[in-house]
This record gives sequence, C-alpha cells and structure tokens, in this order.
Amino acid sequence: MSRFKSIGIPILTLLLGLGIGMNSSNLNGLRLPNGANKEDIKPKDIEKLNKLTRYIDNNYLGEKGDLAEGMYKGVFKALNDPYSVYMDKKEFSQFKEASSGKFVGIGVIVSPNEDNRIQVVTPIKGGPAEKEGIKAGDILWKVENKEYTGEEIDDAVSIIKGKEGKPVNKTFLRIKKG
Repeated sequence: MSRFKSIGIPILTLLLGLGIGMNSSNLNGLRLPNGANKEDIKPKDIEKLNKLTRYIDNNYLGEKGDLAEGMYKGVFKALNDPYSVYMDKKEFSQFKEASSGKFVGIGVIVSPNEDNRIQVVTPIKGGPAEKEGIKAGDILWKVENKEYTGEEIDDAVSIIKGKEGKPVNKTFLRIKKG
C-alpha cells in the first residue's frame, strides 16, 4: 500500500519533468568537494530537489526520515566507491567506537548483503563468535527471537552489544552453496 495520497502517476511524472531556471546566487553557502565548483551543480537539479521535497511534504502520509541526511548519503553513494561514505553523527560515533579496539559484543563484523540480510563479513579472531563456529558469509537471522533485515543492522548490532557478560539469544544461518 502506498503512503502517498492518490493523485495519479501523470502528476508525479509532470512534477519530475519540470525545470525552472535558477541563478548561481541560489547556491551561496553550498560547500563542494575540492576540485568541484558551483557550476558543477545544475540549477535545474536544485529546483527539482526542492519540488520533490515539497511534493513529499504535501503528499507523503508516513513518517519521514531526515531527507537532508538521505540526500547527503545519496551523493556519496553515487560515487560507487566502497571507501567513500557519508556518516551522520550516530554512525560516525559507532565507527569511532568500532575502530578504537574497545567494544562489547560477540566479535563479528557484519554488513547488509544483496539479499537485504545481515551477513558476517568476518568473525574477530579469538572472539566469542569464532569460538561458537560462526564463519564469514553466515547470516545473522534473529536477535532475541526477532528477525532483522539489512536495513535494521544498527538495531540488531546495538542489541548484540548489550551489556558485557549478559548473554544474547541470536540465530545464525549458514547457506550452503552448490
């Protein structure tokens, strides 16, 4: 079921196809990466983005996430570079924690896979998961008897971290190939 008011596809198509000119003065204050300049951003794209956000504001009935954060992530995702990523404050904090070498959990590095599941990238050598026989490629299916998807990886990871010494009920799947 759509979370948009029913207005029909032609209106949405028309909305996406519209373009109104803007001059570069509308881009003042916009910070761009080194080597890029304001001329690299087309005014029609800014206007289109403004129209899309107004459309969402006026017609979307569900809970909206932070649209600006989504746009920032999209810019980096468009680079198609696995080493370039935009992180919000929470994600950056988690990244710093994970790279500090001090953390609580079962000792796995996980990532969403192409099937939108949480996949073990690698168990940490000597960690609890490795001792339990968890291997790279295993799927973290459930945490505390609730299924989690790749989109919910942060929620699953925060539950797994839990409190030091407190057991966590988790279910892993191993997909045999061939």
